[in-house]
Amino acid sequence: MDSLQACDPLDCVADQSVVGLTKPSVFTSPPMPIYIEDTDAYGVKYNANYMRTYERAMHQAQLQEPSLAGFPPSPHWSIVQVGELKFKQAPTLGQEFLVKGEFCKDSQAWNMTMLSPDGATVYSTATNVKLQSMTNHVEQYDRLPSIDSSLPNSTFTIDTFTTFRDEFDPQLPRHLPLFTVLKLFERARTNWIGGPNALNRMKTEDGVVYVVTTMTDLKLLANDKVLSPGDCPVTVHTEFCSKKGGMVVDCMQTVSVLTKGGYNPIAQGKVTIMGLNSTIWRPTKKLPDWLLRKL
Repeated sequence: MDSLQACDPLDCVADQSVVGLTKPSVFTSPPMPIYIEDTDAYGVKYNANYMRTYERAMHQAQLQEPSLAGFPPSPHWSIVQVGELKFKQAPTLGQEFLVKGEFCKDSQAWNMTMLSPDGATVYSTATNVKLQSMTNHVEQYDRLPSIDSSLPNSTFTIDTFTTFRDEFDPQLPRHLPLFTVLKLFERARTNWIGGPNALNRMKTEDGVVYVVTTMTDLKLLANDKVLSPGDCPVTVHTEFCSKKGGMVVDCMQTVSVLTKGGYNPIAQGKVTIMGLNSTIWRPTKKLPDWLLRKL
């Protein structure tokens, strides 16, 4: 979806049984700057940091306007699902942005947009954003469909990572937050290319970078195992399907923990990446031979 979903103002209020029909259902955050901690090696806002930005803006809105509709009664909530997160134009170090949010009664979810303070540039949109107060688990969601592994342009990888204290959220006793999930997804995609050194080589020697254009069906999945830092590794299963000569790659990604019964999925999402010329930042099919052999 190219822009924030339209919603009838009469419908953009929360259900009375949840948050009250008379409460406001929109917010606009104050302008915020892009700090160096927000950026990646390409000098733009890192894709996982958009999740953190949206959650911070929503938390700030709730603190400033406690009667705002669309939030669980408890302040101890987290984002557990995003239907679609689109990246339109990445802000750079020093630029400012603000976040606008709108809650829709029909879907019981938020639609948000990140844009420049003057409204002239839309950086990102996030639709069907759902929150949940964390008790023991989140509701069960349907799994993503798999890519046909018999296709000649598809590959499958499994990566294992250790989890650390700073990657956990105290509101999520049985889960990793989506912010951490997106970073794990990124590591798996980097390993598929050949690791951080290969990613750097692709940019500096070949003049190509892969950027995330869209994320869909991001969600946490029901999980009965309590997760603790370092007590068990997590795995990222990724199915890659390249299109347009490798310029576009769809990545079906799932984070799992290993239990006695096998791999237990705890989060999932589909990430679409696109190859860009690193000089002019335009889509390119001129990929290096060593990368084409992988694809």
